[in-house]
Amino acid sequence: MISKHKLYSIDIVSIVMILVNIADAGQFAHITNNGNNVVSVIIKPTPTITWSNPADIVYGIPLSDTQLDAIASDPKTGAPVPGTFVYNPAAGTVLSAGLDPTLNTIFTPTDTANYTTASDSVLINVTPNTTPIPTVANFTSNVTIGYSSL
Repeated sequence: MISKHKLYSIDIVSIVMILVNIADAGQFAHITNNGNNVVSVIIKPTPTITWSNPADIVYGIPLSDTQLDAIASDPKTGAPVPGTFVYNPAAGTVLSAGLDPTLNTIFTPTDTANYTTASDSVLINVTPNTTPIPTVANFTSNVTIGYSSL
């Protein structure tokens, strides 16, 4: 299998400049020293998370795959990156009504040798449930209540 790592062997003086460039690119660097003042830098890309703010939901509707639908892709090729998303709050949670509760996710790629973990957050609006609650005044009946019913 061909590794997706980029491997550089450089002298110790050059390491600072390379680390600055790696940090600017948002990539992960692993540094080793082989005893000869040469370091190896392995760059593992962080998958790109695509996750838009979900549509408003009505209070009482639990979170589901409709809202928790993030996708991870390779930052250079755009190809899907297999792995696992953990959402907080989790599917099945009923959020309180209010503006913009935050939904969070952490993505762990299946191929941790070639990718780092990634995270993202989105906002969701939970609207109040406006369904009228039935009251005694809403009911009409022609039932006669006798003494034995009381």
